[in-house]
Amino acid sequence: MIDEIREKIYKESFETALKMIEKRRQTEPGFSIDDLERLIQTEYVVQGNDQFGRGEVFEIELAATIAAHEVAFEQWRQEMAASSGTRKTSK
Repeated sequence: MIDEIREKIYKESFETALKMIEKRRQTEPGFSIDDLERLIQTEYVVQGNDQFGRGEVFEIELAATIAAHEVAFEQWRQEMAASSGTRKTSK
């Protein structure tokens, strides 16, 4: 039962974070892959700054958010690589 709750929290947090990045990419013209990379770096700092304890739920949500942002970053990087590969072959 507890593991199911943890899994549900993780899955919901992961999906929410992934959707947030997709939405930012669509609606914020200035949002770049560099911005996403800085966001991920900041999240790792937050994760490491748990000197007083935040609780298991927050830790699960943070881990899921970082994982989702890492996935979004890799997908974006691959899109950019594919896009620049397409441009090179079309000349």
